[in-house]
Amino acid sequence: MAVKGDLLSVSEAAKILGCSASHVRFLLAEKLLDGEKLSPRAWVVRRQSLDAYANKEITVGRPRKNISV
Repeated sequence: MAVKGDLLSVSEAAKILGCSASHVRFLLAEKLLDGEKLSPRAWVVRRQSLDAYANKEITVGRPRKNISV
């Protein structure tokens, strides 16, 4: 799915974060990432929100994969 400007698809956001698309949808549903819901399973993620989340220090869980795009 191609989106414009500062919006990313869920799969693009997952690749940047090094996690699954379903985890990105979970983060969106829990309002840990800022985005818009286009349909029941289609979201777009704001790049600024994704960058802020990616730069946060994670203190629990499995370490993130270091993937640069």
